[in-house]
Amino acid sequence: MATSLGFILVTHNQPNQLRRLVDTINIMFDYPRIVCHHNFSITPLNQESFPKNVKFVMPHVKTKWGKFSTIEAEMRALRLLYQCPDPPDWFTILSGSDYPIKPAAKIIQDLSSSPYDAFIHHEIVQYNRLESPWQRLGYQRYCTVKTWVPAIEKNGRLKKKFITLLEKPSLTKFFTPFSDSFPCFVGDHFFCGNHRVAKYLLDQHETAVSLQKYYQKHTIFPTESYYQTLLCNARGFNLCNNNMRYVDWSSENAHPKTLGMEDLPSLLSSSAHFARKFDSCKDIEILNELDKQIREY
Repeated sequence: MATSLGFILVTHNQPNQLRRLVDTINIMFDYPRIVCHHNFSITPLNQESFPKNVKFVMPHVKTKWGKFSTIEAEMRALRLLYQCPDPPDWFTILSGSDYPIKPAAKIIQDLSSSPYDAFIHHEIVQYNRLESPWQRLGYQRYCTVKTWVPAIEKNGRLKKKFITLLEKPSLTKFFTPFSDSFPCFVGDHFFCGNHRVAKYLLDQHETAVSLQKYYQKHTIFPTESYYQTLLCNARGFNLCNNNMRYVDWSSENAHPKTLGMEDLPSLLSSSAHFARKFDSCKDIEILNELDKQIREY
């Protein structure tokens, strides 16, 4: 039997670009199971206009960028995806600004022939092993004891920023869930996994309540650590340290570069399955050109 792939779309704006993404996925994968969590409180969306293979999470979660609410939205979508009578072999989580950059046959072949259970970027975070920027940033975000204090931005607006109170593991071990036997991991938010990974994440999301509360109340950008920590500390999974996503962080800020036509050669030569981020309002030609390369009519 052919390997099936289901999709979780987490969106909050640009309904037209979301519809284009859905239509492209349907053409490529012959109308697979798609579950969309859309934050209707930010941008209205007519869900009745979408194809019947697209289900929406209702009621929606009022998601905020980088907050645990996004994880909650994704878990609700994952549960809905795997409640169906014929759940997919694999799932992949996409944002509304993602787009495929490889043909469906190539994506399915890579997944079905791989020895892995998930393709997820992950790095361990340890106090005496902070070798990469991800690890150093991860330690500050997830493994220190912090408090939030008011601060004034240059434009005069009041915001919150965190200051570190405790940093050394001899002290933080009393306040965080991490230890030598349960280390923290960090990595890129978006990933894909098989049905075993889906079941494990859903089960853990029901039972690991204290870990959820810690990530929700005491960390920054839990979306870049929660999944990695759960899966890397689990037994029996073979994880590929590559989430098969093309992302350009050369802008050196909190968001990746918005990709355009100048990026097409790099996209096509990449081994990644999907890329982000795209903005059809800024450059629609890159999406048109990708369609010529990846759609199988």
